Amino acid sequence: MLDYRPDLDPRTPGLLTDVRDMIPTEKGYRAAYGETVNTAHTYSVAANETYPTKVFASRWLSTPGGIVIVGTNQKLNVYDFTNGFINVSKAGNYSLASGVYPYGEDARAAFDICAYGDVIIACNRATATQSRSALDLTIATLFADLSANAPAAATCCMASNFVFLGNVGNWSTGPAVTGTNNMLVWSALGDHTGWVNNPTVTQCSYATFTDTPGPITAVRPLRDGVVVFKANAMYLGRYVGAGTNSPIWDFVRISDNVGCLGPRSVANIDNALVFVGIDDIYLFDGTRPQPITRGILETIKPYLTDTGESALFVSHNKPNASVWFSALSGIYIWNYKFNRWGYLRTTETGTLAAVLCETNTDDFRTKTMSSVTSGYQEWTTSTNHFNLYSLYFHANEPVNRNTTRATTGRVITGAIGQADKLQTLTRVNPLYARRPATVTNATLTVGTSITPGNFSNLAAVTMDSSYRFDMLATAGTTSNFFRLQHDCAEDHELVELQTAPTLVSAGSR
Repeated sequence: MLDYRPDLDPRTPGLLTDVRDMIPTEKGYRAAYGETVNTAHTYSVAANETYPTKVFASRWLSTPGGIVIVGTNQKLNVYDFTNGFINVSKAGNYSLASGVYPYGEDARAAFDICAYGDVIIACNRATATQSRSALDLTIATLFADLSANAPAAATCCMASNFVFLGNVGNWSTGPAVTGTNNMLVWSALGDHTGWVNNPTVTQCSYATFTDTPGPITAVRPLRDGVVVFKANAMYLGRYVGAGTNSPIWDFVRISDNVGCLGPRSVANIDNALVFVGIDDIYLFDGTRPQPITRGILETIKPYLTDTGESALFVSHNKPNASVWFSALSGIYIWNYKFNRWGYLRTTETGTLAAVLCETNTDDFRTKTMSSVTSGYQEWTTSTNHFNLYSLYFHANEPVNRNTTRATTGRVITGAIGQADKLQTLTRVNPLYARRPATVTNATLTVGTSITPGNFSNLAAVTMDSSYRFDMLATAGTTSNFFRLQHDCAEDHELVELQTAPTLVSAGSR
C-alpha cells in the first residue's frame, strides 16, 4: 500500500517520498480538485484593520444555520459564493490587540469562534465577546456584545451546555473578578448569556491554571469534558456539578511539556483532538497525547513554528476523515482513519496563509418547495457553498477547490530494487480504484540509480490502452534501483504501482 512518509528509509516497501495534489483515501490516493480563485470576492481591508504579515483569516466556521462566518484579525464576516464577504462586525469594527503569545500563533485580535446551539460566539481578547444568531440571514444584522457581564477572551468553546472563555480580561460581575491570561471562565449552565459569578445556583464560575507558565492558548470540548491548552501544558476537565464547596468543573493536568500553539492550531475530530505543539503534532483521545507524524516529522517540522508565529493552521474535513494542516507553501493532509498523509500545492507557492473552512459536509444544500402537484410537494435543491470545506484565503482573495476538474496529481516512490542485483524494468501496472478516463493523461517517469539515492530520471512513458506502462522501449531501464514518478492530469485514485512481477535479471528477458 502506498504511503507518503518522506523521512523513512527510501527502500521501505510502498514508500512515497513525494506527493503533489493527492488526497489520502481509504484505498490509496486520489487526485485533488482544481483551485478556483473567487477574484470577484476580494476582501476589503477596513480603515482600522491592519493587514498582518502572515495570518489573515483567523477562523472560517460553518454554523448550524448553514452560513459561514469568517473571522479576520479585526472583522467578522458572513461569506457566501454569491455575495462574497458581508461585514457583520459590531458598528465600528474591532480593535487590534497588543502583544503576541510567547509561543506559536500571532494573537493580535485573532478571532476564535464557536457555536452554542444556533448562536455564534466570537472572541479576540481585544474587545467584548461577541454573539450573533446563525439563523438570521438578514445582511444588516450585526454581531453584538454577548452579555454586559461576559469578559473579553482569546479563545472559546461550548461543552456540556456551558460556554467556556479562556485567557480572559477583567470580569465585570458581582463581586468583580480580575481577569488573567491563565484564567478560564464558564457561563451559567444552559445560559450562554449568564456571566454573573454564582457557582452554587447558576454554576457560573472560573478556574486559574498557575502550576504551569504561560497563558491559556486554546480551549476545546472533548466528549462530555473540556480540554484547556497552554503552549507547553494541557488539562482535562470533567463536570462535577454544583455544591457549597464544589469546583463545578474539576481539572487534571495531562501534561506539563505538551501543549497547543493556539485556537487555530487544534481541530475536533471523531472523539479526539488533533493539535499542533511546539515540536510535534499530536492526537489526544482522553488518555495521553500521541504524536502522529512518524515518517513525516522532519518534513513538516519547519512549519510548526516560524519566527514565533504558527505556520500550521488546522481544520477538519469530516466527509473525507481528514485533518488539513495549512503551511506557507501548501497543505498537508492526514487521513486519521487510515493514518495516511498527502499534500496539496497552492496557486501561489510560498505566500499562502491559509485557514481552511471547517465543516461537517462537502457542501451546503438548500431545499425550497417549488410547487404542489396532485397533493405532492416538489422541491428544488440548490448548493450555496459548493465544497466549502476547502475554502481558504490567499492574500486577500478566497480560494477553494471544486469538483469541476482534477489537478495533475503526482506520486514519487522510494527506491525499488536490490543493491547486489542488476535488473531490468519491463512493465509497470498501476492499480487504480478510480481509473483515469483518458490513458494519454497518465505518464510514468523512471529514475535509475546504483544506490537508493542520486536518481537520474529517464523520459516519461505514456500509459497504453491496457492501462499499463511498457518500459521496453525506454533505453537505460536496467539498474540496481528504480524510482517511479506517476503523473495524471485528471481524476483518478491510485492504489499501487505494481512492479515486482516485471523486475527480472538483466540479460534474461
